Amino acid sequence: WSLSRFVDDPPEVPMIIKNMLPYGVVSALYSAGGVGKSTFMLYMSVCIAMAKKYPVDFLKQSVSGGAVVVLTAEDPDLIINRRYIGIIKELADQLDISQQEARKTVEENLYIMSSIDKPFNLFKLQNDDTVKPTLHFKNLISRLKTLRDLKLIVIDTKTRFSPVEGKGNIATSNEVQYYEQLRKETGATVLLLHHTSKVSRDGSQSGAQAYRDVTAFYDSVRAAWYLRTLTEREKKKYKLTEEQGGYLLLENSKNNYIRQHQDLLLYRYGFQYAVIDAEITADDEKMKHKKKIIELMQTSDRKDGYKQKEILELTATIGSRTKVMPLIAELIEDQLIYTEIDGPALRYKLTDDGVLFDITL
Repeated sequence: WSLSRFVDDPPEVPMIIKNMLPYGVVSALYSAGGVGKSTFMLYMSVCIAMAKKYPVDFLKQSVSGGAVVVLTAEDPDLIINRRYIGIIKELADQLDISQQEARKTVEENLYIMSSIDKPFNLFKLQNDDTVKPTLHFKNLISRLKTLRDLKLIVIDTKTRFSPVEGKGNIATSNEVQYYEQLRKETGATVLLLHHTSKVSRDGSQSGAQAYRDVTAFYDSVRAAWYLRTLTEREKKKYKLTEEQGGYLLLENSKNNYIRQHQDLLLYRYGFQYAVIDAEITADDEKMKHKKKIIELMQTSDRKDGYKQKEILELTATIGSRTKVMPLIAELIEDQLIYTEIDGPALRYKLTDDGVLFDITL
């Protein structure tokens, strides 16, 4: 319990994917069936394995390469084979290397075990609703500990390897605790793939509302992403027509150890995913002005903040007081700006989140 273990200059949180996926946590990726989370996960896994030798990015973020182990009970080998070769071909073209060289690099670092024809559980449910690990779980840990530079362990999907779903918060908390043990003993991040509830299929729910099962699962993981289709309102917002398929939204619904990234509009082409810098429509004029206010305050870097008259002068290009001050009020609600009392007046300053807010996102 001694605090002497806390150093004066603590290191940055280690990352597998910069600004997205921390190293050494239990995390979750969830979506409705058929949206494509297994393909998305495989693309990410191949990128991590490939980054061991080549400068691969994932959704415009740099990747720390290493070994990846995928346990899947969702798809047969034929389907995984088609996806894997499709990803290899496209990454090889992107990196201007041969497919043989790409395969060689990935196959040294990526391991996939499919149990679709030979199902087994990693846990068993006790009569008192607690969970105990099976021999499969113990053997899995022993095997994984022999791998060098293991970065990521994927369970696709968690319900296929555990009888816990629907058994309540106690059982689910126990289950995640064992995945924490897996994380601790291997040092790797554990990514649990999961399904959303049926009512969230239209994308109308997000975060803890969307995933399936009890709240203990969402509360216990340290990071979570929701991959979903777009609502009709979002299609209009991004000016997407009906015939433009392949668009998805990736929500970072939770990230305990780093700042959550904003929602990413993705386009799937072949077996790759690209981040789309969507054009701001008239409906998003307010958001554009709010970003501009933050940008102006970041650029001027006034440590002592601004009186109302000064901030109106700074944002004069956006509009008059009646237009700017309601935007300032919303930015205060967004916790990007805060106020301090300065005599009879107020001073407006950027919060820590406001200082770090990335305008390009």
